[in-house]
Amino acid sequence: MYARSKTANVLFTVEFARRYRGRGVQATAVHPGAIRTVLARHVGEDVPNQMIENINKEKEAKREPFLL
Repeated sequence: MYARSKTANVLFTVEFARRYRGRGVQATAVHPGAIRTVLARHVGEDVPNQMIENINKEKEAKREPFLL
């Protein structure tokens, strides 16, 4: 469900940008990644390290972030 809501946010931003193109409106979707929240405190201690490892793997693979 979490990934779907993030995807919905990005798609909403894309559509918003399309509709208001040329009107001086800029649409931006920001996804900060892992942050310490009440919800996140229930995540295992190794999860943040695994996320960092995955980010490093993406850099090694020369992937680019998804930016619109």
